[in-house]
Amino acid sequence: MLTGAPDENELVTTQLKRLDTAIGAKERERARLLDAYQTGLLGLEELTHRTGILAARRAELTRRRRHSAGAAPSWPPRTVYAADSLDSATASPPHWTASTSQAAGGWYAS
Repeated sequence: MLTGAPDENELVTTQLKRLDTAIGAKERERARLLDAYQTGLLGLEELTHRTGILAARRAELTRRRRHSAGAAPSWPPRTVYAADSLDSATASPPHWTASTSQAAGGWYAS
């Protein structure tokens, strides 16, 4: 029995899963780099260089995912800001402030 080619929805779903896996791998790699820097195994210059490369790869994967999904960004802007600020080793961390507003989620960067 011959099976037909997978339909377009299956192909898109498979592609999105692959891209999600690759994006997740880049996030874990960045976390490992930050851990290495915090323990003194990696210098600031090397961290900056390698996180720059990772940021570019992650941005390309995210662009491809958005294109494949044909949808708006899947991450809330606050999450993108936090992820991007981690990629710049020279950027000062945001000041986190408690919020009494439930709409703000309890904490926000100021």
